[in-house]
Amino acid sequence: MYIYAYESFLTAKKEEKLNEITGLHLYEPSSEEQIKEILTSCPNINRIDLVSPDNGSLKIPNEIYQLKKLDDLKLRYFKQENIPSLEKIPMLEGIDIHTLDDYTIPNLSLFTKLREFVVYSNQTIHQVSNVESGVLKHLKITGNINNDEIKVVEKLPNLISLEIESEITELPSLNNSSNLGRLNISSKELKTIGDLSKCTNLKNINLNTPKLQEIPDLSNGHKLEHINLSSDNADFPIEVFSLKNTSYRSVYLSNFTLKDEFVGDFNMYSLTLSNIKGLKQFPDISDSRIYSLTLDNLPDLEDLGTGQFEKCESLNSLHLNNIPFETIPNINKKPRLSYLSYKHETTTFEQVFEILMRLKPKQFLANALEVAYKREAKVQSFVSALSQAKLDLSIKKQFFDHFFPIFAHDSKKKTELSKTDILRLGTVNNNNVQKIVNELIFQETEKSAQEAPISSDMKIAIVGNTGTKKTEIKTRLKEAGIEFHTKVKADTTHVVMGKRCKDFTLSEDLHWVSEQTLIQYLNEQSTPYLLEEEKSVDNDNIENIQSLLLSGEDNALVGLEILGAGGVPKELLLPLLLVQKTDTNKKVKDKARKLLIANGGLDYEKALADRGRFTLTKSEKDLSKHLKALDKKAPNINWLEFAQLYRKKTNKGARFIFDFAKKDHPVRKDLFQELSQGNELDMFAAIVQSTPDFLNYYSMDSLYEEKVPEEVFESTELTQLSLKGFRLTALPQDLQNLKKLRRLDFSFNRLKKLPEDLSYLESVEYLNLAENEFSEFPMELTQLKNLKEVSFKDNRSYQDYYYDRSIVEIPEEAKKALPNCSFITE
Repeated sequence: MYIYAYESFLTAKKEEKLNEITGLHLYEPSSEEQIKEILTSCPNINRIDLVSPDNGSLKIPNEIYQLKKLDDLKLRYFKQENIPSLEKIPMLEGIDIHTLDDYTIPNLSLFTKLREFVVYSNQTIHQVSNVESGVLKHLKITGNINNDEIKVVEKLPNLISLEIESEITELPSLNNSSNLGRLNISSKELKTIGDLSKCTNLKNINLNTPKLQEIPDLSNGHKLEHINLSSDNADFPIEVFSLKNTSYRSVYLSNFTLKDEFVGDFNMYSLTLSNIKGLKQFPDISDSRIYSLTLDNLPDLEDLGTGQFEKCESLNSLHLNNIPFETIPNINKKPRLSYLSYKHETTTFEQVFEILMRLKPKQFLANALEVAYKREAKVQSFVSALSQAKLDLSIKKQFFDHFFPIFAHDSKKKTELSKTDILRLGTVNNNNVQKIVNELIFQETEKSAQEAPISSDMKIAIVGNTGTKKTEIKTRLKEAGIEFHTKVKADTTHVVMGKRCKDFTLSEDLHWVSEQTLIQYLNEQSTPYLLEEEKSVDNDNIENIQSLLLSGEDNALVGLEILGAGGVPKELLLPLLLVQKTDTNKKVKDKARKLLIANGGLDYEKALADRGRFTLTKSEKDLSKHLKALDKKAPNINWLEFAQLYRKKTNKGARFIFDFAKKDHPVRKDLFQELSQGNELDMFAAIVQSTPDFLNYYSMDSLYEEKVPEEVFESTELTQLSLKGFRLTALPQDLQNLKKLRRLDFSFNRLKKLPEDLSYLESVEYLNLAENEFSEFPMELTQLKNLKEVSFKDNRSYQDYYYDRSIVEIPEEAKKALPNCSFITE
């Protein structure tokens, strides 16, 4: 767990979770005392990233020396006098220090584990050569470094990654850099790169060199996967190098003029051409395996071609920026294109919809098209243009799904809408539009409830569709002595706002009333029998009706009929909402919806307006995220009890309960008691696994770390535990409480190393470390003398923003130390 603010530290302290904190990332902390308190309270911090406030005046306290696990230190804009002596932290593996004054680099020969180092212009760069040969793998040099100082690179033959951000005019020789995998050069003065023929392991090259006079030969002897070439001079001529290298994953070219035809097999993952002159005819990609294509500002382009887009079955994502409307092809066959982005400052709404009809992206993906000026466009002109477009209704829905959330957060535009505008939007058959309309109607009805509350002398009319039958409302109004109009008349004072109102002639002076407000008022005048029983001690009827609602389609219909006649007690609102959200029978859902609209109040109306699906295939993570969003929309609904009911019905909802409920909450306690029966606990099955493609590391790369419930580490009788898929970067400190573990599964996490002391796991016999990030065998495992099997299958090493599979080699000393252990590596 990382701390990004002092308040987060205080929260962790209150919840007694300080041992879980492994990273400190603070931007301009307010005082040295705060940092000192954090450092003394969090012994497991291994990474520190601090940005100093007030011109470097903040001082790093000496308590930093107490952190035995600290291996990565990044300090920004400090004064040298306020930085600790790094020689006292020799276990550092990463050093990145940027001072406001001259900073003398410590004796780097002391740092025997140093793998990554960042050098700035006001530091003594020659010290870099003192690093033990073969240790330093990643080097970044930035600032005003001269050509002589930069030659220190030649003394580091084992560099894997080299970044230079400096106005140098000459690069050092890279003839000894056979291990170099990533080269990133940014210089406004550099004119030549030099010979790269010896860099046979080069995978990623990024050149931002506007004065470059030649492109290095990249056609032979390399393992290039990612190429990024950019210039500030679009007139710089470039001879297009061969694109037939099947190892390419991405190619990015910016600000060049092509000297020859742009040809190749295009078997890369992505291709980006930005501000490229001389390209009149786009090359044929019909037989390529290209997945993502970005074209931005190609001033000489005359034709994109139609056939190639129809035949390129791998093309999934297409981004067209500042490409003339007339060059967009018209595709006759529907391709595999899923995502389309088009931006041009002069494009009209009508042209946008025409482009969509031409390129036909898959209709089920949101964000099918982006319009640069959507915030400035008027809602009514958008609706009008889309209604006239010859598009399928499902595609039109995509536009609304993308356009209206932006409008929904634009409070200024919403306040500009009159009641008539709101009613016009209400006629649009789109869920997102209806959400906005409902919100606006809520605001108007709440305003009216304060200005002109319901009373017996009002004269009321109903417009649109209501959840309760109009004949029933009419009867109840008559019983309450309230005058009812079938249509809006001159003397009508209040209007009940139903759905899909089509009467735009309503006076702006009329008071709007919500159906819920009216029903609640009528209930106060004449209470149905179930609401009378709600006041009594006997709740048998309520429990029986809940059982009916949750026990199947036919029984649910019976329960709904009873509620329709006898009223809806507040205890049955949550079961009623669960039925509406999860039942597949339309008749059941409609009846439940009408009862909730009439009796549930504003929060239940907001919950009903949410169209997120509650399906058995919904992941625990998505379900938790969905319920959290609903809690923000409708905070007066008890979503923990809803999740408890949902879990009893579908066996899902555990993740939300652990995320949302405090440790001693009854719902959470009941859940963990259910999961931890016996001595085996599989948390992966309980709150992580849910989708068929979960066991795909790349698909979960951008997700956050999972939270292991603290109750797990209090279950001291456990003999088998699975924490697979939690994306952990370190073994939990509290794991040492579980002395009886025999089987332990940490697969599909992000572990790179293990703690030095593993003696508390001496009983473990089977250990799964597959799908982690170990680049070498952790010798700490030799402490586990009872180990019978350990798996390192499909571990990954991180290179150039991508993960590569690597086989963990088992040292002979490990095999001798664990003679009865079977090692699984592939």
